[in-house]
Amino acid sequence: MYLKRTLQMRRFIPEFSTFYTIPSSFFRTIFFCFVFLLLIAVTTCASVAALDKGKAATEATDKDKAKTEVKVNVTVTGIDKPLYENVMARLTINLHKDNERLGPKAVKRLHRQAKADIESALAPFGYYNPVIESKLAKEDNVFSATYTIDKGVPVIINNLAIKVSGSGESNEQLLSVKSNFPLSKDDVLDQSLYELGKNNLMYAARSAGFLDATFTERSLRINRETNSADIRLVLDSGQQYVFGEISSAQEVLEQDLLDRYLPFRQGDPYNPAKLFALQAILYRTDYFDRVIVKGEPDDAQNLNVPVTIKLTPPKHLNKYKLGGGYATDTGIRGKIDWTNRLLNSRGHKIRGSLQLAEYESLVSLSYEIPRSNPRYNKL
Repeated sequence: MYLKRTLQMRRFIPEFSTFYTIPSSFFRTIFFCFVFLLLIAVTTCASVAALDKGKAATEATDKDKAKTEVKVNVTVTGIDKPLYENVMARLTINLHKDNERLGPKAVKRLHRQAKADIESALAPFGYYNPVIESKLAKEDNVFSATYTIDKGVPVIINNLAIKVSGSGESNEQLLSVKSNFPLSKDDVLDQSLYELGKNNLMYAARSAGFLDATFTERSLRINRETNSADIRLVLDSGQQYVFGEISSAQEVLEQDLLDRYLPFRQGDPYNPAKLFALQAILYRTDYFDRVIVKGEPDDAQNLNVPVTIKLTPPKHLNKYKLGGGYATDTGIRGKIDWTNRLLNSRGHKIRGSLQLAEYESLVSLSYEIPRSNPRYNKL
């Protein structure tokens, strides 16, 4: 065994030595290139073989998938919009008909569930006793689900009672919303309108300062046998909150001018929406870089809600705008606009504009002074 290995080494060493005895570096370079190209050829062949194998496997998978994949067509007749749209949006078999993983068993299960889906979709519109004919047909891998709907007799509102109690029982805003409730006696029950009416009442109460308003009674009773419904709503408004002390941390404007921008006064019914309105008003003045308006209902004393206004003065009082262009009446033109957004604490502004053009040049200067109602009146 030892002798055999020695002989093999002897045969290998001369061959290896022969490579190093090649006299020219040019031939060595040719040899290296040959080996490199050989390696590339072997690697490429292996990659092509692997790709062919993967492609074959993918084609086989696609064929198997094509054999098992099903297509579902859903047809609903007998109803119009908006009932039709709501049924299609709730019909589970319609929602999953394009699912690639849907199989024949799942289609049949969803078809059995369709009746319950349709009934739940029609109920909000007052139809609680529909007659539904369903059919599921199959041809090759295509399922056709058909649903013919007779919506039946609608539920009619038999009794409608809406009451406002508490200190807001005579509030004009609440009484107006109550009288304009979107449902009336003998109307077809529409649950979306019922919810809208409830929300309108609560929104009106909060907007009028009744922050603790709540429904002490809220009932919708439906009798499917007689296709009738009874509605009863009792809103306890609680006490009315008002705007309390209004404080502002700012040295930008004179207090009298700032007060004239307020869309509310101390003692007015507290309405959170007016805080957002004030914030938008103050931003539009362009006097401030930042505006924060906050009401603090948790800090209210004797139903007076304090309001805090925080205003950040502008970092840059002057604004510049450059422009240019061409028009047939002016020719080539250039324009520069300048605005001093806050000249003084009385809210004065000054604007200037200079246009240099081929045919017509313009210069303008304006001075703006806020008046008694600065939101709408300026001099």
